[in-house]
Amino acid sequence: MIDISDNDVSVIGAGPGGYVAAIRAAQLGRKVTLIEKENVGGECLNWGCIPSKSLIAASNLLGKLDDADEMGISIDGIKVDIQKLQAWKGSVVEKLISGIKALCRNYGIDLIYGTAKITSDQEVEIIENQGGKRVVTSTSIIVASGSHPLPVEGLSTNGSNIITSKEALELNEIPKKLVVVGGGAIGLELGTMYRKLGSTVTVIEISGSLLPGVEPDLVRVISRSLQKLGIETRLNSKVSGTELSDGGLILSIANGNKVLRMTADKVLVAVGRGANTNGLGLDSIGVEMDSGGFIKVDEHLRTNVDGVFAIGDAIGPPYLAHKAQSQAIIAAECSAGMNKKFDFNNIPSAIFTTPEIGSVGLTEKLAIDQGYDVSVGKFQFGANGRALTAREKDGLVKVIIDKKTSLILGVHIAGPDASNLISEASLALRLKAKVEDIESTIHPHPTLSEAFAEAVSATVGRSIHSIVKRQQ
Repeated sequence: MIDISDNDVSVIGAGPGGYVAAIRAAQLGRKVTLIEKENVGGECLNWGCIPSKSLIAASNLLGKLDDADEMGISIDGIKVDIQKLQAWKGSVVEKLISGIKALCRNYGIDLIYGTAKITSDQEVEIIENQGGKRVVTSTSIIVASGSHPLPVEGLSTNGSNIITSKEALELNEIPKKLVVVGGGAIGLELGTMYRKLGSTVTVIEISGSLLPGVEPDLVRVISRSLQKLGIETRLNSKVSGTELSDGGLILSIANGNKVLRMTADKVLVAVGRGANTNGLGLDSIGVEMDSGGFIKVDEHLRTNVDGVFAIGDAIGPPYLAHKAQSQAIIAAECSAGMNKKFDFNNIPSAIFTTPEIGSVGLTEKLAIDQGYDVSVGKFQFGANGRALTAREKDGLVKVIIDKKTSLILGVHIAGPDASNLISEASLALRLKAKVEDIESTIHPHPTLSEAFAEAVSATVGRSIHSIVKRQQ
């Protein structure tokens, strides 16, 4: 017997976008069904943001302890118990999952574990994980189905020695030799983490630069840091072949006409992501998608089919949990008849390398390409008191403004705590702040936030703690 139930909103996917959409819709008094195929929290909470940042935090602590002698602190006998570390990471994940489930119960959200398929613009069929079939009807459907790691041609992941980020976060043994295929955010975050835990790490990147799309000044900071950590990077290169050996894998790395052979215990493939939209039934109701399977939406997160919305990774890059959460709130509100819009031009990003990266708004090149007459201000963390006291002086803040209006167009940070510092810059762009707005905002001393204020002032030659050309 098929169980048929009516509600106001059906949300497909309980990741950071889906569960937030469900909660916001419930806050608005709507009856909500939330459908999840695997685990509440999705990729981010279970196999991405939270587990990776847990392990990265541990590796950063190890790095500081291992290098504290300059401050007069000598520590002997440091060791890593990777199984205990994994158990701690798991406890963090479980705590957050329990919190989400409690929120769903509090708001009366019907959480169903199963595979969803849209059969009409108001109907979702669910094959439950524990057997049985349910059909849920609703006036609105929000698709938050997420994404998955993309494969590399000729390099099939097997979950054993050729792995994705998911398996990389669950290893119970630190690999002696790790090769990372992909010099983007995920590859560099996990490569840096394992280097600090003791692995020998090589990064293979097919393009001519690490972190494609990131402000070049920031990439240079990270490149120097990788070199200092002992991480080898090979640009304009790709894995052209693999073979098994007694010691693990032998890789052929092609660079132009040259081929290098190297060994590895583990190969981490981190080259991009694809949409989880196959099998959802979107094509059967006429939802428009691009050639990559990503769903097309407008500024209200509506698809071309009335009542059907889409958010997060399912609509394409950037693949960021906070983007999905922000879109989730707007989609839930628009599904309730509110007129909210998502600002696609003001999405901050954070990369948890050493040092961290935070960016929001236009890069210098994009600003120039869009016709702005730009002025650029930079401030080095090496001149910031708080950074020096914490022995984290590498990096800078770069600010791009429009000379004509003094509007802040973009802010890019490579340095300590950049993932937190970028929030002030994001707010500045949201409020259309000008140089004088930041200059007239008092930043406490000694803090890292002073570096942002100094970089803003540097765009007009007024940075106090930078050497700038004296005005006549």
